[in-house]
Amino acid sequence: MFGALVVRQPRHTDPQQHLYDLDDPRYTFVLTDWLDGLGIAKFVNHHHTEHDNKPYTLLVNGRGKRVLHEREGVQAYTPVYEITVTPGKRHRFRALSNSIQNCPIVISIDNHTLVPITTDGHPIQPIEVDSLTIYGGERWDFVVNANQASLPYWIKFQGKLDCDDRFKSAYQVAVMRYAGGAGGLPGSLRDLNYRDTVREGLELNKLNAAPGDGTFITAAEIRGEAENPLIARPPDHKFWLEFDFYGKNNPAFHHPDFYPFDGVRPKHRLFTPQINHISLKFFPPPLRSPLTRRLDFSSFCNATHRKNAHHGATSFCPVPHVLNVEKDSLVEVVLVDEGEWVEEEEEVEEEEEMKEELGGGEGTTCWMNQVYREELRSPSAHQRHGDGARPPDGGYTVIRFVASNPVER
Repeated sequence: MFGALVVRQPRHTDPQQHLYDLDDPRYTFVLTDWLDGLGIAKFVNHHHTEHDNKPYTLLVNGRGKRVLHEREGVQAYTPVYEITVTPGKRHRFRALSNSIQNCPIVISIDNHTLVPITTDGHPIQPIEVDSLTIYGGERWDFVVNANQASLPYWIKFQGKLDCDDRFKSAYQVAVMRYAGGAGGLPGSLRDLNYRDTVREGLELNKLNAAPGDGTFITAAEIRGEAENPLIARPPDHKFWLEFDFYGKNNPAFHHPDFYPFDGVRPKHRLFTPQINHISLKFFPPPLRSPLTRRLDFSSFCNATHRKNAHHGATSFCPVPHVLNVEKDSLVEVVLVDEGEWVEEEEEVEEEEEMKEELGGGEGTTCWMNQVYREELRSPSAHQRHGDGARPPDGGYTVIRFVASNPVER
């Protein structure tokens, strides 16, 4: 089963009801990247051979142009998704990304601006922008005012990172037309290409960027609608987590004697993602299982244990990675992407009820001692809530959350 599950609150209880006029299920976009084979085949080929795993195109609600088909002298593309808006009304759009690969998607609508009002189900202070970048697993609600000429317009979706023009230039379009207005398409599907989906102007949630540039707005600069003074107090715990992809002898892919990482051709090397040079090894029982009470917690690890056990930065350390905090304590985590491998953003997700993104910075590379020396700004009581955080490549992001979801032992 695949599709959107939208839980709507009664209109009269919606604190953002004054920002839009219409909220219709047809204004929902489920975005995904499209591969030309099964995911398992792509995974195996990418990890064990020289084949790539990059998407060919994007789909909007399962629709989109890919190749030109011809039958009996008639040429056509597969149909793109279409929506109809009411002139003079403000429409609430809901977009969610189910990207398979690391494929951020930039959304824009010709001749129209977007006003994001919700991220991951949490209201934010409205911002009028020209484009919005959505990452895998994210949900964004934005308002579009149908105040232009009654013509059809392209809704454009441009893929980044694994989907950008270094690989297969994955993109897609949909059509927004006005009720009672002109029919047809805004232009020729045949003539559209990846470069045509670029939208100049103010961009929200920009890829690999830090606050401070007036031409875009980062996630750290978004403000939540509701005030949360608890998040602005000094934290009870503060953790520093550095991560990247490292060239190590991960036994799942590199045998230290027969085909070590440094002993094979560059195209056959597989880099290992780690946090504080630790690879997560899952617990034998599920976290919420009563069987966790029987676990030997002395085998768990964090950065301090790793150093005490003399696991160097070049060794491979696979253990359950655990940070200990008290119930209902305020936790601050500084996420540092060292930026040594490739220009990609690693997404960090946590199972917590509330997470606040406080700020960040970026550069070519970023080492933990550099961030230690930085004066991290104090958080606002209006920091946005979200389910994930994306430190820029070679940069850092600071998040906070309340540890209100403990596992019983």
